[in-house]
Amino acid sequence: MRVILQYTLIVFMLFGLSACSTLKRTILDSGTSYTPPPERHLQPLESSDWTPHPSELTGQAMKIIWNIDSDVRDQLTLTESIKEDVAHYLKAEGIQIKDPKDKKTKHLIEEIERARRNASSLSFSEANHEGEQKVHYYVKGSLTKSSLELEYSDPVWCPFCEGKRSGSCEYELESGLQIEVLSLPSLQRVKHFSVQGEESYSVDVFGRCARYNATSESANGYQESRSDIVENLVDCSGKSLENFLSPQAYIEKYFSDGKKHIYQISSGSAAGLKEGDDLGVLRKSSVGVVKLGEAQIIAVQPYKAYIAVNDKKLLEEIRLHDQVKVEYTDYTLGLACIRIVTEH
Repeated sequence: MRVILQYTLIVFMLFGLSACSTLKRTILDSGTSYTPPPERHLQPLESSDWTPHPSELTGQAMKIIWNIDSDVRDQLTLTESIKEDVAHYLKAEGIQIKDPKDKKTKHLIEEIERARRNASSLSFSEANHEGEQKVHYYVKGSLTKSSLELEYSDPVWCPFCEGKRSGSCEYELESGLQIEVLSLPSLQRVKHFSVQGEESYSVDVFGRCARYNATSESANGYQESRSDIVENLVDCSGKSLENFLSPQAYIEKYFSDGKKHIYQISSGSAAGLKEGDDLGVLRKSSVGVVKLGEAQIIAVQPYKAYIAVNDKKLLEEIRLHDQVKVEYTDYTLGLACIRIVTEH
């Protein structure tokens, strides 16, 4: 009898744990899922004068080609470090980058550079890229400065000091990076900025400066300064690009029950959109882009998202295929970056 009771208790315990687990899972699922508005609330939308390419309505992440070279002698060997670190930064933000080692990508870069030299737009057959996701931008970086300067200073005059005294050598590292963002396939330059960086350190020496790696103290100072320069260039370039290449989508549907006004947009989490993101609602036209107002994402699915709009004027303005884009405020760059980034 005791055995039967123990078995029964074990069964109830297991059932209870399973039920708790199921209940917990249900609560979590209900907290993260979102039921789109019913079709009966679907309202007509006036069409915009501008229609995006079908490939822009697939909900895919922003895709770019990232390339960098040096216009100067790269004394600090920054090029490869910046190339890899900026790519890693952008990928972490959900931006897709075509593999620069891929043959098709190499060929496309050659075509782009050739078209730039000829001051023409990019001309390549859609058939050659059939089935591939649209590449939105060519991001070109150019190293404009990468130098190391040495300056020796004599010891301070001291008539009462005995023995040989050391002077000091200051090592100054300077860098400059210029980045252009070109829209494809037009090759229109849509963003252009530069980032400057400099770091310095000093060591005690006798008589004159030596090479930066002559002593462990000097070599360590050089490595720390160079690492700081790379970190600042990458961080500030990455933030500036992240701001420009922030996730975007297009208005697809409008739902309203007379009280709530919900719009379905063409991208979701796969493109980097998140619940709570602040969006600018934009109107594209032949004369440029006009901001209509602001909205916020209330729910996200992999390839769709939903935004709520309460502003009456904005409700009257929004049309089918108006663009929405995640907005970052200026302070996202940070004071350190604002000092060294120059927009052109």
